[in-house]
Amino acid sequence: MKWTLIFSFILFLTSCENPIVCQEGYELENNLCVKNESVAIEHTPSDGVVHFSSSFEDEDFFGPSPSFKFLKAERPMDNGMMYGPKDIYYISQDRALRGDKSLRLNFGGRNNFCNTCGTKTIEISQSEVDSGCIELPSNLTYGGVVYNKSKGFSTWQVKSYVRKTGKICIDKSRPIKKSISRSSDQIKAGDKLSFPKMCGTDGAGIGGSSDRKSDCDKAVNYFRGTGDRNKVFPYGGKLSRRFYMYIPSQTVLPETTFKLVYSHFRKGSDNKRYSNVLTISVQRNERVHIKAPGGRAFTSESVERDKWYYFEEVFERESSKGEADGSYRMYWGKAGKNNDIAQVEQDNIEIGEFIDLSINGNWQHSNEVSGYVYFDDVSVTNFYQGDNVR
Repeated sequence: MKWTLIFSFILFLTSCENPIVCQEGYELENNLCVKNESVAIEHTPSDGVVHFSSSFEDEDFFGPSPSFKFLKAERPMDNGMMYGPKDIYYISQDRALRGDKSLRLNFGGRNNFCNTCGTKTIEISQSEVDSGCIELPSNLTYGGVVYNKSKGFSTWQVKSYVRKTGKICIDKSRPIKKSISRSSDQIKAGDKLSFPKMCGTDGAGIGGSSDRKSDCDKAVNYFRGTGDRNKVFPYGGKLSRRFYMYIPSQTVLPETTFKLVYSHFRKGSDNKRYSNVLTISVQRNERVHIKAPGGRAFTSESVERDKWYYFEEVFERESSKGEADGSYRMYWGKAGKNNDIAQVEQDNIEIGEFIDLSINGNWQHSNEVSGYVYFDDVSVTNFYQGDNVR
């Protein structure tokens, strides 16, 4: 009996000194690491309509449907196609709210093209291919690389540049970064080459700032150019957009602001297009900021890293054109934490005619952004959905 007590005490001390630590995605239950599976609880009204829903378990999510189009998959890569393992978006198994996959946003996609301070793009001729040299606008300062946008953003070394004449020559022997697509790593006549300008120099930058890098406005648009939008969001109707988001601790966000989602409407006597934007303000300790139909608003809390967050916006349209009896609600918080109280409420407003919605927006930054952001369980309905994680 005595030895049994001593042995039990030793085991107790050992367990205290070496607590069990579970890897990400698992939690400790009865001294065992058990996978943490979030449970979805959906409550769809009898007259409710789900216009779009995806948890990204399938890779065909960007195809057209009767009312929606998610990614513009019909575009060639140099004109906006943005899906692939090394592109802006990819369905990834890195992490997921539930299931195995989520939509991953890659700040370093396209061989880091979005960290350039503006570019000069030209279509290269056969004679320029043969010589390996191109005449660009003079008296500008270009960086040491060139991107072949027609061949999966393969990156090539600049051998020489004469600022006075604008003559720039490329090392065509091999790319320093290979194509992100299945394109051949070559430069051929007709290819579109982009020459990044050196940050901080005359003529560089975006929006008049020589240090501002590419906004990389590659929003995932849905509800654009398909279906009768006014039937989906009629006068007196509701439109809800819900999604979940996760930012790893290693991710470097755009230092000015990171635009999470857009929604566009037309209203007023001039039928002007208005943008409603949900952003993370990096300059303000990563607080959530809203440019909503009834005006701007800051929420009181910041987004924490390495946690899934729930966001939902509910638009209720005015009763007729020009009336100001619509409303807007925004809900957000850590997933599964009783998020049924609106953080932003705006009443007696005009919402307007619906145009489209998006995930992600432009990245306003002068810093070097890197890493990933993950989106999951995106859905658009005609009713308030709520946080379905329990």
